[in-house]
Order: sequence, then C-alpha cells, then structure tokens
Amino acid sequence: MATIGMDDERRRRKWLGSSLFVGRLRGAGKFGRMIMRWLVWWPIRMLFCSPLTVHHRVALPREPVVFVANHASHADTVVLLEVLARGRPLAVAAADDYWFKDTIKGLALAGSLGAFPFPREGSRGLRRTEELLAAGWSVLIYPQGTRGGGKFRSGIGRLAAAGAVLVPVGVVGTRHVLPKGATWPRRHRVSVHIGEAIRVRDTQEAVRRAEQAVAELSHDPELGAA
Repeated sequence: MATIGMDDERRRRKWLGSSLFVGRLRGAGKFGRMIMRWLVWWPIRMLFCSPLTVHHRVALPREPVVFVANHASHADTVVLLEVLARGRPLAVAAADDYWFKDTIKGLALAGSLGAFPFPREGSRGLRRTEELLAAGWSVLIYPQGTRGGGKFRSGIGRLAAAGAVLVPVGVVGTRHVLPKGATWPRRHRVSVHIGEAIRVRDTQEAVRRAEQAVAELSHDPELGAA
C-alpha cells in the first residue's frame, strides 16, 4: 500500500475506510476491537444499558448482511455491537462529516468500534459497504442518517438492488440512556428486536419493506408512515 499523507483528505479517508478492515491491518484491528469491547464498551453497556434483552424472529443468515436499524442515541452502537457481532465481523457505518473530520477521533473510532467513514451524500459510502460485504464483513447502517432523523434514505435500496441481504433491527430504550444533546448517560432497560431478512432487488420496495419492518420492531411512529 502506498504511503498516505495525512494532508490528503480524500486518500486518508480511503485508507481509513479500507485498510483497517480488509487489508494488512485487519488482524491488528480485530485484536484492538476485542480489547476495547471487554475493557470499555461492555462495562459501559452493563452500567447503563441494562437489563438488555434480545428477540430474534428467525435465525440470522450465515452470509454477510446489512443490518439496518433505527437510530435514537449514540448508545445504539454499543448495544448493537454486543448483539450483532457475535460470531461475525461487523463494521459500522459512521457519518463521515461528524466522526472522521478529526484524524485522531476517526482512527480511535475505527480501531475500537470497527467504524468506517460513510458520507451522507454521494455513493462513496455505498461502495465501501459493498467492498466490506465482498470481504466477508457484515455492516451496520442507520438509514435515517442521524439520531431520530425520521424516514429512511434510499441508499440501502441500492445495496439491496445489487444483491445485499438486509436485516431489520429495532432498538428500544437507548433514547432514555443517552438522548440527543445529553452529555452523560443514565441507566435504562434496552431491548433489541431482530426481524426476518429482506431479499429484494427492487430499490424502492427494499427501502419500503426495511423501513416498515424497523418501525414495527422499534415502535417508532416516524418510520414506515405514508
């Protein structure tokens, strides 16, 4: 891999979005995430997102999938990593303009959570997702684009049209743990509801079905509405 200058924003983000996961640093990244999970994220989850209950409607597919979830809180990712990353490598799509503007914060997030930069606009995030799926990773995406952001955006439909399997996930209770704008979490019960896989090659139909499924699983009235 060519040397990447930190002043080259485009190439730096490409490095962050690929080499940490599918290149020569994959093993180091896996070890770092395991350490962070047990030393940092698991204790945080136990302290504030407890009790945690998980409900599966059916068994998860064995192949790499795109998990699509509602997004109410930064606590969502801590919970979902524990639930969804069991027995499978999981990368988390994180807003490029929020988490990766700062090099140190971006590297810390990528190394500890398995996050990769996902621009809110354009197709670069979708291409990175496809690369990760092809390399055997499952990917967690919040299609609302922001916490409590309303209806789903169309990107997951484009992934489904290209052959990706979508798995809807509803998270309940995290908005009470760390509401948007809060600086300190508080303890609250959390539940995760995992729905049936969606295998649809039609872009609009995939978005509609995923949004309705997540709305039902999360009891979010803003999702799935006409």
